[in-house]
Amino acid sequence: MSIPRTNLVVAILVAGLLQLASCGGKSNHPGNSPQFSPPAELPAQLPGPAALKKLSAFELLPRFSHASNYLAGSAQQVAPGAGAGQLKFQPFYLKGEDGIGPAWAVYRIDMNGFADQSEIHLDWSVQPPDGELYLAVANQASGRWEWSRPADVEAASLPVDDDHLTEDEHYYLVVLATGIEESILNWIRFGDNIPPLVELSAGPAGGMAPLSTTLTASVEDPDSVVVLIEFDPLGDGNFISVGTDEEWSGIYPDPG
Repeated sequence: MSIPRTNLVVAILVAGLLQLASCGGKSNHPGNSPQFSPPAELPAQLPGPAALKKLSAFELLPRFSHASNYLAGSAQQVAPGAGAGQLKFQPFYLKGEDGIGPAWAVYRIDMNGFADQSEIHLDWSVQPPDGELYLAVANQASGRWEWSRPADVEAASLPVDDDHLTEDEHYYLVVLATGIEESILNWIRFGDNIPPLVELSAGPAGGMAPLSTTLTASVEDPDSVVVLIEFDPLGDGNFISVGTDEEWSGIYPDPG
């Protein structure tokens, strides 16, 4: 006999639980970021908003991007970080002196259904020095970049409206660092913490009772860390904690 049909509930229960059992991202409430002039010499390679639709990037989730997932060919003075999804910004920019230039990357973020989320959060392993981080958003109506220099390098309020969204509700953002200090960006997120992503499987998925099987929850938390996983093998509300392990093994003695 196969595993009881109630086990189909496990995926839903695990997903809901993990949402509560992860270390949430920062929930700052940033003020409005003032409009600010960009660095004196913008890189010639920085594409205008009109050219961005021709570029590609893999989109894992709405309102979120790993730092390494910038638009193809739209970055300068950056390198992969040691951790998954990280990006190193390595500027060499001193106003009035010779140098290669600022470090920057352009991101495309899917805001479909999230146009009311105007608070952006940037998670850094190594933060840029004060006054050396710039953000720019593409104004689709004017065809220009709108620059700001946020007082808080981890959070800012940016315009998210019809003028700044494409027809398919994508949002284009530049992260730019000046100076000469290296910084490491992990991810960019609009709005609140993103629930963990869960895929549940069973092996074997069926057989004669008594059936010995293993449930596996493949868990990814893009913007935080999972601290607890619990399984509900029978779907009856009795959870079994496995810590941060992703497997539970047991026996289903009865057919059903």
